[in-house]
Amino acid sequence: MNLDVLRQQIDQLDQQIIVLLAERLAIVKAIADCKARVEDIQAYERLLPMLAARKVMAEAHQLDGDFVARLFEQIAQHAMTLQRERMAAGGKQPQPSEKPTVYSCSGCSSAAQLANDVAVSLDREGMATMSCIAGVGGDVKSLVRKATAGKPILAIDGCALACVRKSLQRHGVKPDAHVVLSELGVGKRQHQSYTSEESLRVRAQLIPVVQQLASTHGT
Repeated sequence: MNLDVLRQQIDQLDQQIIVLLAERLAIVKAIADCKARVEDIQAYERLLPMLAARKVMAEAHQLDGDFVARLFEQIAQHAMTLQRERMAAGGKQPQPSEKPTVYSCSGCSSAAQLANDVAVSLDREGMATMSCIAGVGGDVKSLVRKATAGKPILAIDGCALACVRKSLQRHGVKPDAHVVLSELGVGKRQHQSYTSEESLRVRAQLIPVVQQLASTHGT
């Protein structure tokens, strides 16, 4: 078969995927509108078995189950962000009066990258403000000033080496909350990615911590 024809078939399939994503998004928005008051919009207790089911379905079709689960994790995270934004716009979800500052490990292991990715997502979703721990450890004045400004701080370390906590400690800063992912059962693997199950489990445990920091320091 001609290579151009095959590429056209790929393009057509991609278009179908985009249409399906748009249809899914419309349902996500409808779900948000149905939720008058939600304490846990993430609904991780539903997402974990959902991802496990998608993984089984993928493997039944001779696909990489972990890869497909990661794809659906990203789709689910995007959907939850849209739901949160839609509910906040309608006044159905309270906004934190003071966002915590979050610092994370960013090494090369799977645990370190999960710490960084979770911190980035907390920042992008407007739940916290991420700052640069490398700058704090490197004595960059503006970043040290931010770390010592007295705002609530969440430190996320990937492993027991606790590089984030120790970098803050150099400047006399003790985080209001310190989470070590290895203590949450996250493996520290070199040259590998974290799993979708690890990601959702960590997010499920960290989001209440962020919300508590915001509510405690915002009153």
